Amino acid sequence: MAVIDFTHLSPGQRLQFIGELCDSLEAEKVPLSPVWKVELDQRSRDLKAGNGDSIPLAQAMDELRRRNR
Repeated sequence: MAVIDFTHLSPGQRLQFIGELCDSLEAEKVPLSPVWKVELDQRSRDLKAGNGDSIPLAQAMDELRRRNR
């Protein structure tokens, strides 16, 4: 497999590319390791039970943008 050089992109552009690449995947076709499956199942149960820590998406995005400046 050829190596693609992304160093010409800014960190923000690379993160955007990563996000778009991840969004292009069909979730049900992404293989998960057993450990990740257990973790995601537990987090899903916690969230449904009201025990998960969460913040609004807009707040999370603002925090990510601040970190990447």
